[in-house]
Amino acid sequence: MEKYIVRRQNRLLFIIAIAISVIGLIIFIFFISRLATNYEPFKGDVELDKSGQTGDLIGGIVGSIWSLAGVILYFTALRLQANEIRIQTRDFNINRITTILYNEVTRFESRIANTEMKCKPPVKCVLHV
Repeated sequence: MEKYIVRRQNRLLFIIAIAISVIGLIIFIFFISRLATNYEPFKGDVELDKSGQTGDLIGGIVGSIWSLAGVILYFTALRLQANEIRIQTRDFNINRITTILYNEVTRFESRIANTEMKCKPPVKCVLHV
């Protein structure tokens, strides 16, 4: 159940980050298209105030939106890595216990194979290891 909740939260954060990135892209395209109707950089003089507005938009608004999306994706990646490390640690511990048990069984079987019992009538038996 906990695994399902973590996956669902990570998926939700990923969708939010993608949505924020798309919103930033839409704002960027909208502003560039509006700017293109009023400003043509290769015809005549360059209007620095309008080109400066473009840089302000990209650096101030769209850049901030994309940075937020990046932080959300980074946080999601950290949570996924923490979950994977937890799973890997559990699997390592299970593997370690299994190896210890297998070695003990092998040692026990080798001792049984090397054990002899010598009996002399009527009931006297001696165990040789």
